[in-house]
Amino acid sequence: MGTLGHHRREGGIGRRPAPAVMAKRAAALLRVDADRTIAALVERVRAVKAASDAGTALMGLSGGLDSAVLAAVAVRALGAGGLRMAYLHDHLTPDDGRANARAVAAWIDVPLEESSIEEELRAAGIYDPVSVRFTSISVGLNRLLYRLRPLLTRNESYVAAVQAEDPDAGPSATSSFVVRYFSLPVSRSFAARSIHRRRVLEASAARDGCFLLGGANRTEWLTGWFRKDGIDDLPEQPMVGLYKTQVRQLARALGVPGRVRRAAPSPDTLPGVTDEMGLGLPYGTIDIALDFLSGGVTKEQAIAAGVSAHDVGHVERLLCGSAWKRRRSDGALTGDVAPADVHELHTMPPLPVDGGPRGGLRAG
Repeated sequence: MGTLGHHRREGGIGRRPAPAVMAKRAAALLRVDADRTIAALVERVRAVKAASDAGTALMGLSGGLDSAVLAAVAVRALGAGGLRMAYLHDHLTPDDGRANARAVAAWIDVPLEESSIEEELRAAGIYDPVSVRFTSISVGLNRLLYRLRPLLTRNESYVAAVQAEDPDAGPSATSSFVVRYFSLPVSRSFAARSIHRRRVLEASAARDGCFLLGGANRTEWLTGWFRKDGIDDLPEQPMVGLYKTQVRQLARALGVPGRVRRAAPSPDTLPGVTDEMGLGLPYGTIDIALDFLSGGVTKEQAIAAGVSAHDVGHVERLLCGSAWKRRRSDGALTGDVAPADVHELHTMPPLPVDGGPRGGLRAG
């Protein structure tokens, strides 16, 4: 495999393929053995239960693909009576998310515990920043802002925002006006929203003697697409070794309801803004680039799939800029394997359930 610098000099192809095309190419390159991977996840959930001395798992069900897959795996591991699912919502929660969460609950035959966190969030001032109120006005407006972001910022907005949020660095003097006074207030407000969700679940788990499971995946973890100390940053995340591409494969194998599999992944922060809009690249592109940087797919395979040198550089900036989010102090399983740069990513040992180059779960 060529070095990253060599890959950058040679570049990739001209026009980026459509997200659906990239998804298919990533699925072909990063395919896991679904049966073995599901069995490994089931074993991991049972191991977490055995280590916790708790009889029941508790997880937040978002209505998204990752939590749906985790719920299905948890039921296989623990039985329907061994899983509780909570759906925490407020006025910014999308209606289709609630409908999808209910569809998943009905599919696996586990009751969905729905509750509003609106009052507590309002009392805490989560909705007060002008930029938060502004972005709650219109889905179309938020999408327009994201299309205009190259003209409004000197850096990819998420990359700049996540770097500026680093508590050891603080807002950079070089951050654009939009990042400092628009992106950051929105990001911090919704980080507080995610942290509150986690605290609600932790309190419920402590009260009822449950153990918590989180649904974050490898792509989110390595790009920092999660809120530090929030609902997607729990100590036990069985799927943290699997790329988003691979979670999609498991969703098909498990029979996750079609409406959930077809829904565009969303961070549930800005109405109308999807994960891929925020990250700046399709998941398929990100996953291939991450696997290339990890020593998996070759430079030639990445280029043939349509991943350019610019794409790889963008993903590298996501990885390095979000390193502060992966510094763990809560005993999480990822505590000793939290890569901060490309070299550490390349030498990262396998996680308990790992779809990466050295994880042993790849098909073929």
